[in-house]
Amino acid sequence: RIIISGNKQYSIKEIVDKLVKISGFTGNIIYQTDMPNGQRSRPSDLSLLNNLFDMKYTDIDVALEKSWNWFVDNYPQVRL
Repeated sequence: RIIISGNKQYSIKEIVDKLVKISGFTGNIIYQTDMPNGQRSRPSDLSLLNNLFDMKYTDIDVALEKSWNWFVDNYPQVRL
């Protein structure tokens, strides 16, 4: 299995909002606005890859929920 992002780009805030909903987090979200913004975007042209392979993309909400559930199930064994 390989991970290749789709054509849609998400901001950090959009991803955080999705993770808050999935996890049921009720605390405050604090963004470090004094830090550099980083790269604005990195669009990719996936047309060649899509033409070569029958690509199936997982919806971002499904992928984040699966990742969250894996983390919750495996947290005791994860070395930090």
